[in-house]
Amino acid sequence: MEQPIEILIIGAGTTGLTLANDLARRGVPFKIIDAKSGPTKDSKGLALNISSQHGLNLIGVEQKIGASSKHIQRLNIHWENKRYSSINFNQLDGDIRYLMTQPQSVTEEELLQSLSAQGHQVHWAHKLDEIKENKDNVYVTISKGEQVLEESFRYVVGCDGKHSKVREHLNCNFDGFDYDMYFVLGDFTLDLNIKDTEVQYYVYPDTFFIIVPIGENKWRIVAKYDGEVPTEPPSEQEIESIIARHFGKAFSLGKAKWISRAPFYSRVADKIVSKRTFIAGDAAHLFSPIGGTGMNTGLQDAFNLGWKLSAVYHKLSEESLLKSYEHERLPAIKAAAQVSELSTELITRKLTEHPIISQLSPKLENRAYLRDISPRAHSGMAQKLPLPNDDTVEQNNLGCYCPVITYLAHNKRLFSDKFDAPTLWCLVPITWLNRSKTELNKLRDKIFQYPKAQVIYFQFNEAVNESYAIETQRECIAQLPQSIIKQAASNETITVVRPDGMIMYESNNHELYGLEQAINNNLKPLQTIQSVS
Repeated sequence: MEQPIEILIIGAGTTGLTLANDLARRGVPFKIIDAKSGPTKDSKGLALNISSQHGLNLIGVEQKIGASSKHIQRLNIHWENKRYSSINFNQLDGDIRYLMTQPQSVTEEELLQSLSAQGHQVHWAHKLDEIKENKDNVYVTISKGEQVLEESFRYVVGCDGKHSKVREHLNCNFDGFDYDMYFVLGDFTLDLNIKDTEVQYYVYPDTFFIIVPIGENKWRIVAKYDGEVPTEPPSEQEIESIIARHFGKAFSLGKAKWISRAPFYSRVADKIVSKRTFIAGDAAHLFSPIGGTGMNTGLQDAFNLGWKLSAVYHKLSEESLLKSYEHERLPAIKAAAQVSELSTELITRKLTEHPIISQLSPKLENRAYLRDISPRAHSGMAQKLPLPNDDTVEQNNLGCYCPVITYLAHNKRLFSDKFDAPTLWCLVPITWLNRSKTELNKLRDKIFQYPKAQVIYFQFNEAVNESYAIETQRECIAQLPQSIIKQAASNETITVVRPDGMIMYESNNHELYGLEQAINNNLKPLQTIQSVS
Protein backbone atom coordinates (compact mmCIF):
# COMPACT_ATOMS: atom_id res chain seq x y z
CA MET A 1 0.00 0.00 0.00
CA GLU A 2 1.02 3.58 -0.67
CA GLN A 3 1.62 6.11 2.11
CA PRO A 4 -1.76 6.85 3.68
CA ILE A 5 -3.72 9.95 2.66
CA GLU A 6 -4.77 12.00 5.67
CA ILE A 7 -8.58 11.64 5.54
CA LEU A 8 -11.24 9.63 3.70
CA ILE A 9 -14.77 11.08 3.64
CA ILE A 10 -17.42 8.50 2.78
CA GLY A 11 -20.61 10.05 1.42
CA ALA A 12 -21.07 13.16 -0.75
CA GLY A 13 -24.30 14.49 0.71
CA THR A 14 -24.53 17.87 2.40
CA THR A 15 -22.53 16.76 5.47
CA GLY A 16 -19.70 15.10 3.53
CA LEU A 17 -19.43 17.93 1.00
CA THR A 18 -19.38 20.56 3.75
CA LEU A 19 -16.58 18.74 5.55
CA ALA A 20 -14.67 18.39 2.26
CA ASN A 21 -14.97 22.13 1.58
CA ASP A 22 -13.71 22.91 5.08
CA LEU A 23 -10.68 20.61 4.78
CA ALA A 24 -9.89 21.93 1.29
CA ARG A 25 -9.75 25.54 2.50
CA ARG A 26 -7.54 24.53 5.43
CA GLY A 27 -5.08 22.67 3.19
CA VAL A 28 -5.73 19.15 4.49
CA PRO A 29 -5.24 16.22 2.04
CA PHE A 30 -8.41 14.12 1.71
CA LYS A 31 -10.41 11.91 -0.62
CA ILE A 32 -14.21 11.91 -0.81
CA ILE A 33 -16.14 8.96 -2.25
CA ASP A 34 -19.78 8.06 -2.79
CA ALA A 35 -21.46 4.82 -3.85
CA LYS A 36 -23.90 6.70 -6.12
CA SER A 37 -23.03 7.19 -9.78
CA GLY A 38 -23.38 10.97 -9.47
CA PRO A 39 -24.95 13.88 -7.56
CA THR A 40 -28.43 13.39 -6.12
CA LYS A 41 -31.49 14.58 -8.03
CA ASP A 42 -33.69 14.36 -4.94
CA SER A 43 -35.15 17.49 -3.39
CA LYS A 44 -35.33 16.08 0.19
CA GLY A 45 -34.00 18.52 2.83
CA LEU A 46 -34.85 22.17 2.27
CA ALA A 47 -33.99 24.63 5.03
CA LEU A 48 -30.58 26.02 5.94
CA ASN A 49 -31.07 27.61 9.33
CA ILE A 50 -29.15 30.64 10.58
CA SER A 51 -26.48 28.65 12.44
CA SER A 52 -25.77 26.64 9.26
CA GLN A 53 -25.50 29.82 7.19
CA HIS A 54 -22.99 31.19 9.70
CA GLY A 55 -21.02 27.94 9.60
CA LEU A 56 -20.80 27.98 5.80
CA ASN A 57 -19.56 31.57 5.91
CA LEU A 58 -16.93 30.61 8.49
CA ILE A 59 -15.49 27.78 6.39
CA GLY A 60 -15.19 30.22 3.49
CA VAL A 61 -17.03 28.27 0.78
CA GLU A 62 -15.98 29.47 -2.68
CA GLN A 63 -19.47 29.17 -4.20
CA LYS A 64 -22.23 31.28 -2.62
CA ILE A 65 -24.72 28.88 -1.07
CA GLY A 66 -28.40 29.73 -1.53
CA ALA A 67 -28.00 32.31 -4.30
CA SER A 68 -31.45 31.42 -5.70
CA SER A 69 -33.04 30.34 -2.41
CA LYS A 70 -36.07 31.84 -0.70
CA HIS A 71 -35.47 33.76 2.53
CA ILE A 72 -38.00 32.64 5.12
CA GLN A 73 -38.77 35.31 7.71
CA ARG A 74 -41.73 33.70 9.44
CA LEU A 75 -43.29 30.30 10.25
CA ASN A 76 -47.08 30.47 10.62
CA ILE A 77 -49.05 27.81 12.50
CA HIS A 78 -52.76 27.43 11.64
CA TRP A 79 -55.22 25.42 13.71
CA GLU A 80 -58.25 24.34 11.65
CA ASN A 81 -57.56 27.11 9.08
CA LYS A 82 -57.20 29.91 11.64
CA ARG A 83 -53.74 31.30 12.40
CA TYR A 84 -52.81 30.22 15.91
CA SER A 85 -49.23 31.43 16.26
CA SER A 86 -46.06 32.34 14.39
CA ILE A 87 -42.28 32.34 14.73
CA ASN A 88 -40.79 35.57 13.40
CA PHE A 89 -37.06 35.55 12.59
CA ASN A 90 -37.12 39.32 12.06
CA GLN A 91 -37.27 39.56 15.86
CA LEU A 92 -33.69 38.28 16.10
CA ASP A 93 -30.63 40.46 16.45
CA GLY A 94 -27.82 39.99 13.96
CA ASP A 95 -27.43 40.42 10.23
CA ILE A 96 -29.02 37.10 9.19
CA ARG A 97 -32.67 36.94 10.19
CA TYR A 98 -34.10 34.31 7.87
CA LEU A 99 -33.93 30.65 6.94
CA MET A 100 -32.91 29.76 3.38
CA THR A 101 -35.05 27.20 1.53
CA GLN A 102 -34.10 25.40 -1.66
CA PRO A 103 -34.02 21.75 -2.82
CA GLN A 104 -31.22 19.73 -1.28
CA SER A 105 -29.97 18.83 -4.76
CA VAL A 106 -29.32 22.55 -5.39
CA THR A 107 -27.42 22.93 -2.09
CA GLU A 108 -25.28 19.90 -2.91
CA GLU A 109 -24.59 21.18 -6.43
CA GLU A 110 -23.40 24.50 -4.98
CA LEU A 111 -21.14 22.67 -2.53
CA LEU A 112 -19.77 20.56 -5.40
CA GLN A 113 -18.99 23.70 -7.41
CA SER A 114 -17.24 25.21 -4.40
CA LEU A 115 -15.19 22.04 -3.97
CA SER A 116 -14.28 22.01 -7.67
CA ALA A 117 -13.14 25.65 -7.45
CA GLN A 118 -10.63 24.50 -4.82
CA GLY A 119 -9.35 21.73 -7.09
CA HIS A 120 -11.16 18.71 -5.61
CA GLN A 121 -13.68 16.25 -7.03
CA VAL A 122 -15.91 13.50 -5.64
CA HIS A 123 -14.99 9.94 -6.60
CA TRP A 124 -18.43 8.64 -7.65
CA ALA A 125 -19.42 4.95 -7.87
CA HIS A 126 -16.91 4.06 -5.12
CA LYS A 127 -18.49 1.77 -2.55
CA LEU A 128 -16.95 1.04 0.85
CA ASP A 129 -16.80 -2.73 1.40
CA GLU A 130 -14.60 -3.16 4.44
CA ILE A 131 -12.91 -1.03 7.06
CA LYS A 132 -10.23 -1.91 9.64
CA GLU A 133 -8.11 0.29 11.87
CA ASN A 134 -5.10 0.06 14.13
CA LYS A 135 -3.40 2.66 16.32
CA ASP A 136 -1.79 4.40 13.32
CA ASN A 137 -4.04 4.02 10.25
CA VAL A 138 -7.39 2.95 8.82
CA TYR A 139 -7.42 0.38 6.02
CA VAL A 140 -10.37 0.25 3.62
CA THR A 141 -11.50 -1.93 0.75
CA ILE A 142 -13.46 -0.03 -1.93
CA SER A 143 -15.35 -1.39 -4.96
CA LYS A 144 -15.19 0.66 -8.15
CA GLY A 145 -17.26 -1.39 -10.56
CA GLU A 146 -15.38 -4.67 -10.91
CA GLN A 147 -12.17 -3.11 -9.62
CA VAL A 148 -11.24 -3.54 -5.95
CA LEU A 149 -9.12 -0.83 -4.32
CA GLU A 150 -7.20 -1.27 -1.07
CA GLU A 151 -6.16 2.03 0.48
CA SER A 152 -5.04 3.41 3.83
CA PHE A 153 -5.86 6.68 5.56
CA ARG A 154 -5.02 8.39 8.81
CA TYR A 155 -8.70 9.01 9.56
CA VAL A 156 -12.07 8.03 8.09
CA VAL A 157 -15.28 10.06 8.44
CA GLY A 158 -18.53 8.25 7.67
CA CYS A 159 -21.14 10.61 6.22
CA ASP A 160 -22.73 7.60 4.56
CA GLY A 161 -26.35 7.93 5.67
CA LYS A 162 -28.78 5.85 7.67
CA HIS A 163 -27.33 2.51 6.46
CA SER A 164 -23.80 3.62 7.39
CA LYS A 165 -21.02 1.07 6.99
CA VAL A 166 -18.77 3.21 9.20
CA ARG A 167 -21.36 3.22 12.02
CA GLU A 168 -21.44 -0.56 11.75
CA HIS A 169 -17.65 -0.57 12.15
CA LEU A 170 -17.96 1.55 15.32
CA ASN A 171 -20.23 -1.18 16.75
CA CYS A 172 -22.47 1.39 18.41
CA ASN A 173 -26.14 1.32 19.33
CA PHE A 174 -28.46 3.31 17.07
CA ASP A 175 -31.26 3.66 19.56
CA GLY A 176 -34.61 5.26 18.92
CA PHE A 177 -37.92 4.43 17.28
CA ASP A 178 -39.98 4.71 14.11
CA TYR A 179 -43.25 6.64 14.06
CA ASP A 180 -46.38 4.94 12.73
CA MET A 181 -46.84 7.59 10.03
CA TYR A 182 -45.16 9.01 6.94
CA PHE A 183 -44.98 12.06 4.68
CA VAL A 184 -45.97 12.44 1.07
CA LEU A 185 -44.04 15.43 -0.22
CA GLY A 186 -43.75 17.05 -3.62
CA ASP A 187 -42.33 20.14 -5.33
CA PHE A 188 -44.79 22.06 -7.52
CA THR A 189 -44.91 25.15 -9.71
CA LEU A 190 -47.95 27.09 -8.48
CA ASP A 191 -49.30 30.62 -8.44
CA LEU A 192 -50.37 30.78 -4.80
CA ASN A 193 -51.74 33.83 -3.04
CA ILE A 194 -49.33 33.30 -0.13
CA LYS A 195 -46.24 35.27 0.87
CA ASP A 196 -43.15 33.52 -0.46
CA THR A 197 -41.16 34.60 2.62
CA GLU A 198 -43.32 32.55 4.98
CA VAL A 199 -43.91 28.85 5.70
CA GLN A 200 -47.47 27.71 6.49
CA TYR A 201 -48.26 24.83 8.86
CA TYR A 202 -51.94 23.77 8.66
CA VAL A 203 -52.82 21.50 11.59
CA TYR A 204 -56.08 19.54 12.07
CA PRO A 205 -57.23 16.94 14.61
CA ASP A 206 -56.47 14.07 12.22
CA THR A 207 -53.62 15.32 9.97
CA PHE A 208 -51.58 18.30 8.80
CA PHE A 209 -49.93 19.69 5.71
CA ILE A 210 -47.14 22.22 5.16
CA ILE A 211 -46.55 24.73 2.34
CA VAL A 212 -42.94 25.91 1.89
CA PRO A 213 -41.67 28.38 -0.75
CA ILE A 214 -38.53 27.03 -2.45
CA GLY A 215 -38.16 29.26 -5.53
CA GLU A 216 -39.96 31.58 -7.91
CA ASN A 217 -43.55 30.24 -7.91
CA LYS A 218 -42.12 26.95 -6.65
CA TRP A 219 -43.47 25.32 -3.50
CA ARG A 220 -42.82 22.21 -1.43
CA ILE A 221 -46.09 20.74 -0.15
CA VAL A 222 -46.02 18.06 2.52
CA ALA A 223 -48.95 15.96 3.76
CA LYS A 224 -49.00 13.50 6.64
CA TYR A 225 -50.49 9.99 6.52
CA ASP A 226 -50.80 7.35 9.24
CA GLY A 227 -49.48 3.80 8.96
CA GLU A 228 -46.48 2.20 7.30
CA VAL A 229 -44.89 3.67 4.19
CA PRO A 230 -46.52 2.02 1.11
CA THR A 231 -44.29 0.30 -1.38
CA GLU A 232 -45.95 1.73 -4.51
CA PRO A 233 -44.86 5.16 -5.86
CA PRO A 234 -46.64 8.22 -4.41
CA SER A 235 -49.06 10.34 -6.40
CA GLU A 236 -50.01 14.01 -6.50
CA GLN A 237 -53.59 13.03 -5.64
CA GLU A 238 -52.50 11.89 -2.17
CA ILE A 239 -51.47 15.44 -1.33
CA GLU A 240 -54.41 17.02 -3.17
CA SER A 241 -56.96 14.93 -1.27
CA ILE A 242 -55.84 16.18 2.16
CA ILE A 243 -55.73 19.83 1.10
CA ALA A 244 -59.09 19.66 -0.67
CA ARG A 245 -60.76 17.89 2.26
CA HIS A 246 -59.70 20.51 4.79
CA PHE A 247 -59.95 23.59 2.60
CA GLY A 248 -63.40 22.46 1.50
CA LYS A 249 -62.82 22.85 -2.22
CA ALA A 250 -61.18 21.11 -5.17
CA PHE A 251 -57.45 21.68 -5.31
CA SER A 252 -55.29 20.85 -8.33
CA LEU A 253 -51.54 20.82 -7.88
CA GLY A 254 -50.68 19.57 -11.34
CA LYS A 255 -47.60 17.48 -12.04
CA ALA A 256 -44.91 17.47 -9.37
CA LYS A 257 -41.35 18.26 -10.40
CA TRP A 258 -40.27 15.83 -7.65
CA ILE A 259 -42.40 13.66 -5.38
CA SER A 260 -41.54 11.13 -2.70
CA ARG A 261 -42.54 9.51 0.56
CA ALA A 262 -40.57 9.78 3.77
CA PRO A 263 -40.89 7.91 7.07
CA PHE A 264 -40.81 9.55 10.49
CA TYR A 265 -38.09 8.30 12.80
CA SER A 266 -35.88 9.30 15.70
CA ARG A 267 -32.52 7.62 16.24
CA VAL A 268 -29.20 8.70 17.77
CA ALA A 269 -25.94 6.74 17.86
CA ASP A 270 -24.50 6.32 21.36
CA LYS A 271 -20.96 6.58 19.98
CA ILE A 272 -19.67 8.71 17.10
CA VAL A 273 -15.88 8.38 17.51
CA SER A 274 -13.25 5.68 17.72
CA LYS A 275 -9.55 6.53 17.64
CA ARG A 276 -9.45 7.04 13.87
CA THR A 277 -13.02 6.82 12.60
CA PHE A 278 -15.95 9.21 13.01
CA ILE A 279 -19.57 9.38 11.91
CA ALA A 280 -21.57 12.50 11.09
CA GLY A 281 -24.91 13.49 9.60
CA ASP A 282 -27.53 10.78 9.03
CA ALA A 283 -24.94 8.13 9.89
CA ALA A 284 -24.99 9.48 13.46
CA HIS A 285 -28.61 10.63 13.81
CA LEU A 286 -32.00 10.36 12.11
CA PHE A 287 -34.73 12.86 12.95
CA SER A 288 -38.33 13.42 12.00
CA PRO A 289 -38.48 15.80 9.01
CA ILE A 290 -40.54 18.27 11.10
CA GLY A 291 -38.60 21.47 11.70
CA GLY A 292 -35.75 20.77 9.25
CA THR A 293 -33.49 19.54 12.05
CA GLY A 294 -31.64 16.67 10.36
CA MET A 295 -29.63 18.35 7.60
CA ASN A 296 -28.67 21.30 9.79
CA THR A 297 -27.48 19.04 12.62
CA GLY A 298 -25.29 17.21 10.09
CA LEU A 299 -23.75 20.49 8.95
CA GLN A 300 -22.94 21.39 12.55
CA ASP A 301 -21.20 18.00 12.87
CA ALA A 302 -19.01 18.92 9.89
CA PHE A 303 -18.20 22.41 11.20
CA ASN A 304 -17.15 20.95 14.55
CA LEU A 305 -14.96 18.19 13.14
CA GLY A 306 -13.34 19.98 10.19
CA TRP A 307 -11.16 22.49 12.04
CA LYS A 308 -10.11 19.86 14.59
CA LEU A 309 -8.88 17.45 11.90
CA SER A 310 -7.03 20.37 10.33
CA ALA A 311 -5.40 21.44 13.61
CA VAL A 312 -4.14 17.90 14.21
CA TYR A 313 -2.88 17.53 10.62
CA HIS A 314 -0.95 20.81 10.79
CA LYS A 315 0.42 19.79 14.22
CA LEU A 316 -1.27 22.77 15.89
CA SER A 317 -3.11 20.48 18.34
CA GLU A 318 -2.63 17.15 20.04
CA GLU A 319 -4.52 14.20 18.59
CA SER A 320 -6.56 14.06 21.79
CA LEU A 321 -8.48 17.13 20.53
CA LEU A 322 -10.44 14.81 18.22
CA LYS A 323 -12.11 13.16 21.22
CA SER A 324 -13.90 16.44 21.92
CA TYR A 325 -15.96 15.92 18.76
CA GLU A 326 -18.07 13.32 20.56
CA HIS A 327 -18.02 15.19 23.88
CA GLU A 328 -19.40 18.34 22.23
CA ARG A 329 -21.62 16.96 19.50
CA LEU A 330 -23.45 14.08 21.20
CA PRO A 331 -25.24 16.31 23.75
CA ALA A 332 -26.15 18.73 20.95
CA ILE A 333 -27.46 15.87 18.79
CA LYS A 334 -29.54 14.48 21.66
CA ALA A 335 -30.96 17.94 22.36
CA ALA A 336 -31.88 18.34 18.68
CA ALA A 337 -33.57 14.92 18.78
CA GLN A 338 -35.68 15.95 21.78
CA VAL A 339 -36.79 19.16 20.03
CA SER A 340 -37.63 17.23 16.87
CA GLU A 341 -39.61 14.62 18.81
CA LEU A 342 -41.59 17.28 20.69
CA SER A 343 -42.36 19.24 17.50
CA THR A 344 -43.47 16.05 15.76
CA GLU A 345 -45.74 14.91 18.58
CA LEU A 346 -47.31 18.37 18.82
CA ILE A 347 -48.01 18.85 15.14
CA THR A 348 -49.27 15.30 14.65
CA ARG A 349 -51.55 15.70 17.69
CA LYS A 350 -49.98 12.72 19.46
CA LEU A 351 -49.34 15.16 22.28
CA THR A 352 -52.27 17.45 23.09
CA GLU A 353 -51.16 18.77 26.46
CA HIS A 354 -47.78 20.39 27.03
CA PRO A 355 -46.61 23.73 28.49
CA ILE A 356 -45.20 24.79 25.11
CA ILE A 357 -48.72 24.74 23.60
CA SER A 358 -49.81 27.55 25.88
CA GLN A 359 -46.49 29.36 25.30
CA LEU A 360 -47.14 29.43 21.56
CA SER A 361 -50.60 30.93 21.94
CA PRO A 362 -50.82 34.68 21.16
CA LYS A 363 -51.17 35.95 24.72
CA LEU A 364 -49.63 39.03 26.31
CA GLU A 365 -47.63 36.93 28.80
CA ASN A 366 -46.07 34.96 25.92
CA ARG A 367 -44.59 37.95 24.12
CA ALA A 368 -41.03 37.41 25.40
CA TYR A 369 -41.09 33.72 24.43
CA LEU A 370 -42.48 34.40 20.94
CA ARG A 371 -40.18 37.37 20.37
CA ASP A 372 -36.88 35.96 21.63
CA ILE A 373 -36.73 32.32 22.72
CA SER A 374 -38.71 30.57 19.99
CA PRO A 375 -37.00 32.29 17.00
CA ARG A 376 -33.54 31.58 18.48
CA ALA A 377 -34.40 27.92 19.03
CA HIS A 378 -35.68 27.45 15.47
CA SER A 379 -32.77 29.39 13.98
CA GLY A 380 -30.19 27.04 15.50
CA MET A 381 -28.58 29.92 17.39
CA ALA A 382 -29.66 28.68 20.83
CA GLN A 383 -27.10 25.86 20.83
CA LYS A 384 -24.44 25.89 23.55
CA LEU A 385 -21.58 23.38 23.48
CA PRO A 386 -20.29 21.87 26.77
CA LEU A 387 -16.80 23.42 26.71
CA PRO A 388 -14.41 23.24 29.69
CA ASN A 389 -15.08 26.13 32.09
CA ASP A 390 -12.82 27.86 34.60
CA ASP A 391 -15.01 28.46 37.65
CA THR A 392 -12.95 31.53 38.62
CA VAL A 393 -14.21 33.41 35.53
CA GLU A 394 -17.82 34.14 34.63
CA GLN A 395 -18.28 32.94 31.03
CA ASN A 396 -21.98 33.06 30.17
CA ASN A 397 -21.50 32.72 26.40
CA LEU A 398 -18.97 29.88 26.47
CA GLY A 399 -19.78 27.36 23.70
CA CYS A 400 -22.07 29.75 21.81
CA TYR A 401 -21.59 31.29 18.36
CA CYS A 402 -19.76 34.64 18.62
CA PRO A 403 -21.94 37.33 16.97
CA VAL A 404 -18.97 39.57 16.12
CA ILE A 405 -17.18 36.77 14.24
CA THR A 406 -20.34 35.57 12.46
CA TYR A 407 -21.07 39.17 11.41
CA LEU A 408 -17.56 39.66 10.00
CA ALA A 409 -17.65 36.28 8.23
CA HIS A 410 -21.06 37.05 6.69
CA ASN A 411 -19.72 40.35 5.38
CA LYS A 412 -16.57 38.68 3.99
CA ARG A 413 -14.29 40.65 6.28
CA LEU A 414 -12.59 37.84 8.19
CA PHE A 415 -10.33 36.32 5.57
CA SER A 416 -7.71 37.78 3.26
CA ASP A 417 -5.13 36.33 0.87
CA LYS A 418 -2.40 37.02 3.44
CA PHE A 419 -4.18 35.58 6.44
CA ASP A 420 -6.79 33.15 5.23
CA ALA A 421 -7.41 30.68 8.07
CA PRO A 422 -6.75 31.95 11.60
CA THR A 423 -6.44 29.32 14.31
CA LEU A 424 -8.28 31.61 16.72
CA TRP A 425 -9.61 35.15 17.01
CA CYS A 426 -9.20 37.31 20.10
CA LEU A 427 -11.76 40.12 20.32
CA VAL A 428 -10.52 43.10 22.28
CA PRO A 429 -12.40 46.35 23.06
CA ILE A 430 -10.73 49.20 21.18
CA THR A 431 -10.31 50.98 24.50
CA TRP A 432 -7.41 48.59 25.17
CA LEU A 433 -5.42 50.55 22.58
CA ASN A 434 -5.48 53.42 25.06
CA ARG A 435 -4.27 51.28 27.94
CA SER A 436 -0.68 51.00 29.09
CA LYS A 437 1.76 49.33 26.72
CA THR A 438 2.50 46.79 29.46
CA GLU A 439 -1.09 45.57 29.63
CA LEU A 440 -1.52 45.48 25.85
CA ASN A 441 1.76 43.68 25.28
CA LYS A 442 0.89 41.15 27.97
CA LEU A 443 -2.28 40.28 26.03
CA ARG A 444 -0.42 40.17 22.71
CA ASP A 445 2.26 37.90 24.14
CA LYS A 446 -0.39 35.46 25.33
CA ILE A 447 -2.27 35.42 22.00
CA PHE A 448 0.60 35.49 19.53
CA GLN A 449 2.29 32.44 21.02
CA TYR A 450 -0.30 30.54 18.94
CA PRO A 451 0.28 30.30 15.16
CA LYS A 452 -1.96 32.49 13.00
CA ALA A 453 -3.87 33.82 16.00
CA GLN A 454 -5.52 37.13 15.11
CA VAL A 455 -6.52 40.05 17.35
CA ILE A 456 -9.56 42.11 16.35
CA TYR A 457 -10.08 45.40 18.16
CA PHE A 458 -13.78 46.21 17.98
CA GLN A 459 -16.00 49.20 18.55
CA PHE A 460 -19.66 50.08 18.06
CA ASN A 461 -20.40 53.09 15.86
CA GLU A 462 -17.41 55.09 16.99
CA ALA A 463 -14.69 56.77 14.98
CA VAL A 464 -11.59 54.63 14.46
CA ASN A 465 -8.51 56.16 16.07
CA GLU A 466 -6.14 56.37 13.11
CA SER A 467 -3.13 57.24 15.27
CA TYR A 468 -2.41 53.59 16.04
CA ALA A 469 -0.27 51.56 13.67
CA ILE A 470 -1.99 48.20 13.26
CA GLU A 471 -0.15 45.25 11.69
CA THR A 472 -2.90 44.08 9.33
CA GLN A 473 -1.79 40.46 9.20
CA ARG A 474 -2.25 39.81 12.92
CA GLU A 475 -4.24 42.78 14.21
CA CYS A 476 -7.09 44.82 12.80
CA ILE A 477 -9.89 47.16 13.83
CA ALA A 478 -13.53 46.30 13.19
CA GLN A 479 -16.46 48.69 13.42
CA LEU A 480 -19.69 46.92 14.31
CA PRO A 481 -23.31 47.97 13.73
CA GLN A 482 -25.95 48.42 16.39
CA SER A 483 -27.78 45.30 15.13
CA ILE A 484 -25.36 42.97 16.93
CA ILE A 485 -24.58 45.05 20.01
CA LYS A 486 -27.12 43.16 22.16
CA GLN A 487 -25.44 39.84 21.39
CA ALA A 488 -21.83 40.95 21.48
CA ALA A 489 -19.39 41.23 24.34
CA SER A 490 -19.40 44.40 26.41
CA ASN A 491 -16.78 47.10 25.99
CA GLU A 492 -14.75 45.54 28.81
CA THR A 493 -14.80 41.89 27.74
CA ILE A 494 -11.98 39.92 26.09
CA THR A 495 -13.39 37.08 23.97
CA VAL A 496 -11.47 34.24 22.31
CA VAL A 497 -13.18 32.40 19.45
CA ARG A 498 -12.39 29.04 17.80
CA PRO A 499 -12.19 28.56 14.01
CA ASP A 500 -15.79 27.26 13.99
CA GLY A 501 -17.04 30.55 15.49
CA MET A 502 -17.64 29.17 19.00
CA ILE A 503 -16.57 31.19 22.04
CA MET A 504 -13.87 29.30 23.98
CA TYR A 505 -13.08 32.03 26.53
CA GLU A 506 -14.47 35.34 27.76
CA SER A 507 -13.53 37.55 30.69
CA ASN A 508 -13.79 41.17 31.77
CA ASN A 509 -11.01 40.63 34.29
CA HIS A 510 -7.86 42.43 33.13
CA GLU A 511 -5.65 39.76 34.68
CA LEU A 512 -7.01 37.34 32.02
CA TYR A 513 -7.32 34.42 34.42
CA GLY A 514 -7.59 31.08 32.64
CA LEU A 515 -6.89 32.47 29.15
CA GLU A 516 -3.91 30.29 28.31
CA GLN A 517 -5.52 27.15 29.75
CA ALA A 518 -8.68 27.73 27.72
CA ILE A 519 -6.69 28.02 24.50
CA ASN A 520 -4.36 25.15 25.41
CA ASN A 521 -7.43 22.89 25.59
CA ASN A 522 -7.53 23.30 21.80
CA LEU A 523 -4.15 24.52 20.52
CA LYS A 524 -0.48 24.08 21.33
CA PRO A 525 1.72 27.13 21.93
CA LEU A 526 4.22 28.03 19.22
CA GLN A 527 7.23 26.98 21.30
CA THR A 528 5.79 23.48 21.68
CA ILE A 529 5.18 23.18 17.94
CA GLN A 530 8.68 24.36 17.08
CA SER A 531 10.26 21.88 19.50
CA VAL A 532 8.27 19.03 17.94
CA SER A 533 9.18 19.84 14.31
